[in-house]
Amino acid sequence: GPQPRRAMPLRVPEDKALADELELGRALRPLRRRRDSRHRTEIDEERTAAALAETRLADVVQRPVRERWLNLVLLVDDGLSMLLWHRLGTELRALLERLGAFAAIRVLGLDTRSAHRPRLHARPFHTDSPELPLSAVNDPSGRTLLLVVSDGMGAAWRSGTVHELLARRSARGPVAVLHTLPPDMWEASGISAERWRATTRRIGGANTSWEIADPVLPPGLADFDGVPVPVLEPTAGSLGDWARLLASPGTTVELPLLNRPSRYGAVAPSRDLSSVQHFRDAATPEAYRLAAHLAAVSPLSVPVMRLVQTAVPWQAGTSDLAEVFLGGLVRPHPAPVPGPLPAKHRVFDFSDETKAVLLDAVPQAELLHTSRSIGRRLGELAGNSPDFPAWLAHPDGPAQLPGSHQPFTSVERRLLSRFGFSFGDRTPDGAPERREHEPARSDTDDWDPLTDDDPRRLGPYELRGRRRGRRTVVYRGTNHPGSGPRDPGAVLRIPRPDLPAVNGRLIEVEAEVLRRLQGQGAPALLATGLGDSPPWLAMTPVADADTPTAQPPRLGDIYAQAVPAGTAPFDILRGLLVACYLANALTVCHVNGIVLADLNADSVFVLRRSVVLGDLSDCAVDGEYLGPGPAPTREDNMRSLGELLQLISSKPGLELPGLPEGMHLWQGGAWDQLRALVLRCLDADPARRPAASEVAELLARYVARVRLQRGGAETAQPTA
Repeated sequence: GPQPRRAMPLRVPEDKALADELELGRALRPLRRRRDSRHRTEIDEERTAAALAETRLADVVQRPVRERWLNLVLLVDDGLSMLLWHRLGTELRALLERLGAFAAIRVLGLDTRSAHRPRLHARPFHTDSPELPLSAVNDPSGRTLLLVVSDGMGAAWRSGTVHELLARRSARGPVAVLHTLPPDMWEASGISAERWRATTRRIGGANTSWEIADPVLPPGLADFDGVPVPVLEPTAGSLGDWARLLASPGTTVELPLLNRPSRYGAVAPSRDLSSVQHFRDAATPEAYRLAAHLAAVSPLSVPVMRLVQTAVPWQAGTSDLAEVFLGGLVRPHPAPVPGPLPAKHRVFDFSDETKAVLLDAVPQAELLHTSRSIGRRLGELAGNSPDFPAWLAHPDGPAQLPGSHQPFTSVERRLLSRFGFSFGDRTPDGAPERREHEPARSDTDDWDPLTDDDPRRLGPYELRGRRRGRRTVVYRGTNHPGSGPRDPGAVLRIPRPDLPAVNGRLIEVEAEVLRRLQGQGAPALLATGLGDSPPWLAMTPVADADTPTAQPPRLGDIYAQAVPAGTAPFDILRGLLVACYLANALTVCHVNGIVLADLNADSVFVLRRSVVLGDLSDCAVDGEYLGPGPAPTREDNMRSLGELLQLISSKPGLELPGLPEGMHLWQGGAWDQLRALVLRCLDADPARRPAASEVAELLARYVARVRLQRGGAETAQPTA
């Protein structure tokens, strides 16, 4: 599996959850009433002075102290799904404290996980805090407002036990529910509501004292039989109507009032709610697209989810994120570092199968755009917004991250300095010190040991290490007994035994692809055992001839290394060579009837004089495709090629008005033909996209032109 990495902890700014706190504060101003105290008095200076002047007697006149008229109990549902709204609860509490409307504010946790009854505890999201009786929210004087913040996803909401608690409490004082979900998602939760007209006759009266009527039908034709508890949105309009109703006798407003759950019993689903297909059928297109962007950077915490939501190249709403979070696709994941983390920083992830399906829905260029947008957003928020913890990959960092955790963005050094991070190892002139002659990472050190379930031999090959892939298991093997660790050996692949047996055909597909390509842009096929149990194939390792045990970088790795400096991943000549190698490799595939299902920056290994394509078991061969969904087409490959050519020739984070499509290395009139061809690859009409051979031929001409301008180069000339 992936190796752990050293990391440096730092704090990254988090966006606000309440959009316009000033407007919300204005909407809640009617609650800032005061009333005469029943127990406390103070000297009335004016009346005392007047009495002294009239009677000549030194007598003190007192009056009741004017005090805030309500107390507040804020119940925050702290179920797992409410982690998405953790920040909203925190900001709402701060807003209500600043409002100055309440004599005392208590914040309690509401546990709705059990369908039998809800539970209260002293602190939200702290499971070790003391449990409190349900009577802790009662106030016989009727001067305590109970405000519940929830998404209605707990079992106690769906069973109706919370409704019973609120119904009893609404007979003793004012009660309201703040629904964290958008109104169009209320019906899918345990908190559904219908609009009714409510009139109050007493300031801050109990909800059961309200006069409730249908907003359209005359009295007598529609009787209210729900729970007289308003369901509010965290918006100025909704909160303002409710505040006026509480504070102004005789006021009539229309409010959504809580329905009893028995009206809305749901039929049990006929299939797995956590399946991607179920989510795609039920979710909006925007939510499905957002899920793909989240899967690309997972594992991730809720603050990172919100950061991705704001960074995607369309206007993603809170409802889209809620659909993903509540849609059954994400699941808790181990924390990246030892020790407990605050609840809001719990980590979530998608299953490998879910990621594979979701990532097929989004072009690679769109994911890169999101990463850049996150970097820019961090720059805007730095120093101006609350923080959440993150870990910066750094060889000298004190923390250690699991290999399964990957970065969700890259930021420049100047931005990291704004987060308080300083770089050591600098030269006297202040420039970062470069370490010369860093050894290439040995591929032999990146293998896990064999397990008890692994075979020890496959055909003539003795197995010495393993890696677990998404659909196959990969082994390092040798057929030379007594060979040392520097022997490159062979790479062998078998289908994963924990997946359906049909995956064995993937080995047949990859063997056929390698046989047809004969080592051109792909590993060379060494041997097969397709009739064995399990079926297997052996191929040459992906490596340069002079460093046979060092794994070359992927194109995505090279680009990621260029992001912090804002430079292009290659210089002009090297970029043209890599682009030409890639177009040639794709041409060879298409000539041999092979269409790649997923051509992206992580499936391309960059060698010194060539590129090697990976993931060759996921291909259509002569139009036959074993994977999910429709068979990929050559036109799909050409769009992916165009995206990769953009990546090769662009500087991360640099957007010029005249170059909205990137390709900063290929500027000027001499590059117009190449730029136009790349844009044809990206054309929305597949019929207008060029063939891979046309792209390879043009790139070869540009390579020759640049070499001529430079007076020759030592790198081998690519052939189209």
